[in-house]
Amino acid sequence: MTVRAWHRLVLWDIDYTLLDASGATRLAFADAFHDLFGRPLREQVLMAGRCEAAVVPDLLRRNGVRDAHLRAPDFLAALAARADLVREHTRRHGTLMPGADATLAAVEGQAGIVPSVVTGNSKATAVAKLSAFDLDQRLCLASGAFGDEAMERVRLVRLAVERARRALPGASHDWAAPLVVGDTPEDMRAARGGGAIAVGVTTGAHDYRALRDGGADHVLDGLLDPEPLIELIRLGPSRA
Repeated sequence: MTVRAWHRLVLWDIDYTLLDASGATRLAFADAFHDLFGRPLREQVLMAGRCEAAVVPDLLRRNGVRDAHLRAPDFLAALAARADLVREHTRRHGTLMPGADATLAAVEGQAGIVPSVVTGNSKATAVAKLSAFDLDQRLCLASGAFGDEAMERVRLVRLAVERARRALPGASHDWAAPLVVGDTPEDMRAARGGGAIAVGVTTGAHDYRALRDGGADHVLDGLLDPEPLIELIRLGPSRA
């Protein structure tokens, strides 16, 4: 008799869900812009909930760069080269969101769980921020998806699911609906669009109502108590 085990992918947002990097991304953007174009970055753009692949052309256009879409790959490469700057700034000035480390540890300890990330940060920036607090050691980043890989966040959810399932192939594994854990309505909309269960956490600027209006299936009051999230994870193969 074949024993069928189930697995569940848990995809974490990073900024203001797991940690506050204290402006590390904007610092790297400003430094990269000055290096590439020889002048200060004057105009900022909305970043929350967006992919860097979409943010960068918008930022370049707003700051008077011609052919912004053609220069975007150069800018993303310049950002990747500033991973050490992001890591050090996050380590020195950033903070973990309350309960984040303990909740990650509790999730990591659940059988069949693949904990990873889906983030608007580019991969280099994401790893830099996570490694500042050793959170990269608690996550399967090979099954994650990053903001330099797609313009739209919903595509990142689908990409992460594909990667996780390729990493654990075989008929003996059933996959429960993935969970996306994030702090913004954009996270919730991307989760629902990607076929995942949308779990909002009030660790950032958005409250219960904003997350629900964004499409959250569940909203948790922060991460200080891991048990509500663990209960959602334990619901098993069927969708919550």
